[in-house]
Amino acid sequence: MDISRILAALAHPARLEILRQLCGCGCACCGQMKDLTGLAQSTTSQHLRVLLEAGLIERRPAGTASQYRLSADAADLLRQTGEAIVDLAPSTSMTDGQTEPESAME
Repeated sequence: MDISRILAALAHPARLEILRQLCGCGCACCGQMKDLTGLAQSTTSQHLRVLLEAGLIERRPAGTASQYRLSADAADLLRQTGEAIVDLAPSTSMTDGQTEPESAME
């Protein structure tokens, strides 16, 4: 799992919207995603490519078009990415309702 690639894929609002739309509708072609996001088809295609490369969506041929859907691993990839981010955070303790780094409390 390439966390930086997944974070980069999630860093753009249009890609987040595409993921939201695919969560709701199951699968869609680039033209449908273009209509839902209001972006040009070429821009939508670029965003879909980034999501594909991150492993968050899958593409399957459907005649002359391609259908996109969330990958079978999308939920696990997102969970693992979230856990990796949490692991980067310093440990904190609660004192009087405020958090301080552990080193500050020594």
